[in-house]
Amino acid sequence: MAQPIITAATVAIDDRSVIIGTCDQDVAETGNATVRFTVTADGSPVVVASVVAAGGSATFTIQLTSGVNPTQAVLLTYAESGNGNKINQDGVPANELEMVSEMVVTVPSLFAVADFFTQLEALIWATLEADAAWSAVFPPGNRRKRTGDARSPRKPGRLSKDLPEIEVVAAEYEEVGGTSTSLVATQGFDVVIVSGDMRPKAALFPGKYQTLKALRSLVNSPIPAAYRPWLTRVSFVAADDDEVAGERSPAGMSTLISLECEMHIPETELA
Repeated sequence: MAQPIITAATVAIDDRSVIIGTCDQDVAETGNATVRFTVTADGSPVVVASVVAAGGSATFTIQLTSGVNPTQAVLLTYAESGNGNKINQDGVPANELEMVSEMVVTVPSLFAVADFFTQLEALIWATLEADAAWSAVFPPGNRRKRTGDARSPRKPGRLSKDLPEIEVVAAEYEEVGGTSTSLVATQGFDVVIVSGDMRPKAALFPGKYQTLKALRSLVNSPIPAAYRPWLTRVSFVAADDDEVAGERSPAGMSTLISLECEMHIPETELA
């Protein structure tokens, strides 16, 4: 049987404590090969696991110790050798394993796509826009986005009296603790709704209600998998109403909904 050689491999972090990956092997004949994975953090091995690949590819899932921030995965492929005449301690024929290939895979950065401030703002917008009832109250032209590809510029002129305008504004950032491997920090966001109508029941309350309802799916549900490696909690802080007057409207109402996001950021991301 031809020797199995690792030809490609991918590694990703999910749910803060699990490594999920795939490994494709070049095996000319049908047979089994054992792929042994050594995951390292800061140069030290933290977990070793094995999976048997029948023929071509293997998918592996490795449970990590909480708080471990892996940086590399070393994939070692072992081929069976011998004629099966050896007997293990359970009385089952066993072949020896011989290492035939090695590949080092770098675990991708949690913030390779964007910094965590940008990702948090995108998460809040995505949560709101996924709600059909919320979208009916805030059409695209009434959403002011400060970052991202789908920017919505400030509406020209005065606010209309029919529909409110909404934006998400970054608030206070605070480092509240941490360990030798991660920083614990909180980032606040204010969801600001402004209406050009002094009647809150007609102009403000429907938007406030739909916004609070849409955000509950983020506050009360598990954090989306893509954010779980570092985002641990999103919670409501306050919701305040007030009168406004000036540039955006001659007279109107506004509401400010404050959120707090708790993050456990690996020190390797901040080095």
